Amino acid sequence: MEDAGAKYQISNPCPLSRRVSTVFETPFFNIEKISGFKRKSLNPYYRLIAPDSVICCILNQKGNFLMVRQYRPAMNTYTLEFPAGEVHKNESPIQAAKREVLEELQASSVLVPVGSYSLMMNRTNIKNYLFVGLELSFVHQKKPEDGIKIIEVTRKQLKNMIIKNNYFQLAGLGIFQIVKEKHGIDLLNDPVLKSLSIFEKTICFK
Repeated sequence: MEDAGAKYQISNPCPLSRRVSTVFETPFFNIEKISGFKRKSLNPYYRLIAPDSVICCILNQKGNFLMVRQYRPAMNTYTLEFPAGEVHKNESPIQAAKREVLEELQASSVLVPVGSYSLMMNRTNIKNYLFVGLELSFVHQKKPEDGIKIIEVTRKQLKNMIIKNNYFQLAGLGIFQIVKEKHGIDLLNDPVLKSLSIFEKTICFK
């Protein structure tokens, strides 16, 4: 059978002989204008440039998810999310993930990388680095970020939120599917001890 991944994965199909200029800047993201494509319909093309991000799915010893509730101005609503944030300059994804868990959950966790993926591939080149954490210890000296409330969510509660379209973090849903396909772990249903055991055997989780 033909390997579709090998056939269709193209690396750098358009050499950077294009003209790139920044047309809008903010402290959080920039917008670039790109021209010079052979396909006239692409000219000019605009893309959003921002730091890569990390998303951390954290389970406690009871097998419940630790999530954060915060107001999202872009959606004009409060959301319940896994800890997440940008990768700072000169910071590795794992360092960023540990920092975000500390800042948002007042905790440290042994984090297992799940992989890096992209959203909005038509408009940005931002990478999202996904992690799972199964061993948790709280650091009470650290105060959570302003506007963030830590919420412990059971698997049943989260599944109901997903079914009723009340959970909006698409990358979080991706973590469940990727871990299931890569490691055979159903994070929404398998006992946490089983998940820990499988991680130990498959990716040297310690």
